[in-house]
Amino acid sequence: MEYLTISEVRDELGEDVSSLTDAAIVRRLDRLSAYMEQTLGHTFGRALVARSSDETHTVEVTDDLLIIGGDTYPLDDYANLGVLVDAVNGAGAVYSLELLPRVHPETPTSLLKPMAVTACGGSYDRRAILDVEGLYLRVSGDGSTHLFLPLPLRSVTAVTEDGVELVEGEYTTIPGECWIERHYTTWSTRNPGNIVVIYVPELWNRVPWPVKAALLDALAAASNLTPVVAESFGGAYSYRRAEARTASWSWQDILGGPTLRPYAVRFHP
Repeated sequence: MEYLTISEVRDELGEDVSSLTDAAIVRRLDRLSAYMEQTLGHTFGRALVARSSDETHTVEVTDDLLIIGGDTYPLDDYANLGVLVDAVNGAGAVYSLELLPRVHPETPTSLLKPMAVTACGGSYDRRAILDVEGLYLRVSGDGSTHLFLPLPLRSVTAVTEDGVELVEGEYTTIPGECWIERHYTTWSTRNPGNIVVIYVPELWNRVPWPVKAALLDALAAASNLTPVVAESFGGAYSYRRAEARTASWSWQDILGGPTLRPYAVRFHP
């Protein structure tokens, strides 16, 4: 999942980015995205970056396989993303996988979202982003009835306490809330990190428009660029000109400011 496509950036910023290559635009966006994800505390479901120095290489995810650079990695052979990344990067090939910093390495490989064959080799703009379909969370029980989640939930995939998977009747959830309530008892405090929750947050695998807008504004601010506006005369003539910047905010202010605050984690695990 891309926060912004190259075409969206070029359409918004026009001639101001005409001298930049696609690779330069994607590299700048990746730097801004990394800062934003660190500030928000999550990735909207983005998990891995696939790259290769061979321009012919592609990456694909099926229900049970990761295929990169023509090599196949059965997901059942790798319990989690951390183990999968180590295996791919240890293969001695010219391709690689990078686990994004805000993604837990214990995230099960079964959560990888299927992806059609996608180029991942050559210039920087051909790197590929792989997503996961749920958020993996490992926390410690505190003896209370409520377990608080970092983001509002849409649905719960699985809850495990002290190595035992709970059934739905043993806990309650409400879509849009940030908690799971334990029925008839409290969350166990037996061991640190004894509770594992896999759930789908409300905004998972999709990018809200304010996030896109903030990244565009941050790109413009970081590169001293300006958006463009179209003007026409009588329908026969039209042109696009730079629009004067009115905001004096830095790109750090934009990505850490009030516009994106509603999308940040609410409770830190």
